Amino acid sequence: MNPLIPARRIVLVAGLLLGAARGLLGDTIVLNDGTRLEGTVLAETPQKIVLQQGADVKVLARGDVASVSKGGEAAAAQPAAAQASPRQPDRVKQAAYVPANTQDDPVTNVVVKVSATVVAPNFFRPWTRQQPHARSGSGWLLGGSRVITSAHLVLYANQVLVQANESGDKISASVVAVAPDLDLAVLKLDEKSPMDNPATVPSSAVLPDIKDSVSVYGFPDEGSNVSISTATVARIDYGTYSHRYTGLHLWLHPSANEGLSGGPVVYKNMILGVACCLKNGEATSSFIIPCEEVNEFLNSITPSGYPGKPVVFQGFQHISNPALRSFLKLDPAAHGMLVGEAESAPDAVPFKDWDVVTQVGGEPVDDEGMVRVGGLRIGATYMVQRSVKNGTVPYRVLRNGVEVPLEVPAVANRPMVIRDLETAPPPYFILGPVVFSTASRQLLSAVDTIPRLESLLAYRGSPLVKRRLDRPSFPGEELVVISSPFFPHKLAEGYSDPSLCVVKAVNGIAVKNLLHVVQILRDSKDEFVVIEFGDRYCEDVVFPRAAMVAATESILNDNDVRSQGSGDAMAVWNAQPSR
Repeated sequence: MNPLIPARRIVLVAGLLLGAARGLLGDTIVLNDGTRLEGTVLAETPQKIVLQQGADVKVLARGDVASVSKGGEAAAAQPAAAQASPRQPDRVKQAAYVPANTQDDPVTNVVVKVSATVVAPNFFRPWTRQQPHARSGSGWLLGGSRVITSAHLVLYANQVLVQANESGDKISASVVAVAPDLDLAVLKLDEKSPMDNPATVPSSAVLPDIKDSVSVYGFPDEGSNVSISTATVARIDYGTYSHRYTGLHLWLHPSANEGLSGGPVVYKNMILGVACCLKNGEATSSFIIPCEEVNEFLNSITPSGYPGKPVVFQGFQHISNPALRSFLKLDPAAHGMLVGEAESAPDAVPFKDWDVVTQVGGEPVDDEGMVRVGGLRIGATYMVQRSVKNGTVPYRVLRNGVEVPLEVPAVANRPMVIRDLETAPPPYFILGPVVFSTASRQLLSAVDTIPRLESLLAYRGSPLVKRRLDRPSFPGEELVVISSPFFPHKLAEGYSDPSLCVVKAVNGIAVKNLLHVVQILRDSKDEFVVIEFGDRYCEDVVFPRAAMVAATESILNDNDVRSQGSGDAMAVWNAQPSR
């Protein structure tokens, strides 16, 4: 050692090396079950230990921890206050945010883990259901034994369990209301528990700006303790009824762990909304459903469930193109969005072709169909939910150069020829080797998950594609499909696979809906059953009716099918024939 180097410099260098060594070694926590967790211990109290692992922060109950090994003595001597920031700045760049005193953080006391056993319908084999599988995520306590969570966690669940933070007890719960289009659900605890009266956490009425940081609370996959992750608001937009989820969305970057879905998101010490974390292949996307949407959902729930979000069903297009503006004879100061093909049904919105919408709910609309709300520029359809009153929304349109006020109806459920089954199983009816079912929004969602299947349906001109957003042509109209390949039987010998072919007629009678098909088959006195399809390249098929009826029972037994049809179909089949 050079004797001329001052002693205090030696001490300083040693301290830096020791700090660097601790960063390399890290800290190790061993849980009672033998699980080893590597990371950095940010804080310790007699009740909890706060451990940072990359971008995630875990709050561990002291009773679950067998031992704690620090990476260096200097770290053990460092005060906890120096390791965790006492507050969250408006815009932060650190990987994660930990409240200064996790023991007193009220949000950690309202976060719960939600576990569900899901048995979803099989829309391609409607007489059966998919294999049961487990889902887990997060939620938070609303008070009155209620829990808010993500709909996709509990949809089609036959068992739901709720577990409080730092508790080993799991309380069964029932789904009170579910809104798949919002990805929100409300649970009710089935028995009294300490979770009935949680701490009160204020909700935020102010949206963050782009690039602001928020904290996502919840239970990561396979995690047994609450985690707090930091993310940045990357985009704010409004999803319409043509998207998977409707409503106002605050998109996050980076995406949070899938298990945090349903948990609360905190902004400036207030709950901003519910996290929605969805895995699509290897990628995960995350957004926030803000408290505005959550409160509207909660306030709309009736004893029979959630009626749906009020929506104006009408397509619009931008008018920024100069030729289009010239054709419409628009003044340079005129702005808005053009009505596409106006709805023509008697109960439809009162728009006319070539109307230009200039205002929605009193807010001016620009040439890209956007409005200004505070500091945000967002889709004009957002103003529907903000301004609906007594079932209508005030619009203003330019019609032949004159501005006209309109009261436009906003409805929760638009009649569709391909209807939404919501949480109901698919209806079906089996005769001989043929399985008839109803085309539904859920069936088409299942089609969307199979690569190139929708393209194949479009190639053969399937009504499933052509009429996906159509209204019924008459009351009760539905599309009837052959949902599955023919059951193996000599009656079907030589026929091609009819899966997803749309039934146009049976014995020359145009089909109205599934129950109408059952009625035609029941009342037929013809020797043969002739099934015609509305798709190109779908072969029409003919079966001997008597043999078809006689073979049904053995076909059901051979394929372990419990019932020939759903309850509504069997009620028609077993009724007296029409005269």
